[in-house]
Amino acid sequence: MRARYRYVAELGASHSKVDMDALADLLTIHSVHRKVTAQMDKYLGKWKLNTTWFWLLINVVSRKDNPASPAELAEECGMARPTMTSALNVLQRRGLIRREADTKDHRMFRIHITSEGEVFMRDVFPTICQGLLSTNKYLSNKDRASMLSLFQKAERGVTEFFEET
Repeated sequence: MRARYRYVAELGASHSKVDMDALADLLTIHSVHRKVTAQMDKYLGKWKLNTTWFWLLINVVSRKDNPASPAELAEECGMARPTMTSALNVLQRRGLIRREADTKDHRMFRIHITSEGEVFMRDVFPTICQGLLSTNKYLSNKDRASMLSLFQKAERGVTEFFEET
């Protein structure tokens, strides 16, 4: 158990089924994720955006030929619908996306990237990619494939646990 998590270990001491070393590893992984996100947020802050909104924009751009509804985007991004609505409101106010009535069901909307949003993505996306791909200095293709596989297994485990709980 890493010294950093000794208080967490004390909390878990009454639960003999808790593998505290595994928990410390997961907390460390989460910490790394938060640090990467903080670096991206710092960079995106120049445009008063954050990582969550940027990943949402990537999803909107990737569906340019088949725009998604807010509910579909929420599902794809793993966001609650109210959180999605707030994020879309921000991006729309910034002129990066627009809502258009669905051609088949006028009660629904589809989310489209605007020309300003496309310009923003062309300007910013390459730098974000370079930053994320800077991991290539330390990770081989095999390392990344293993990491992805392990994260997918972890996601399945957590999903199964909370669906059963």
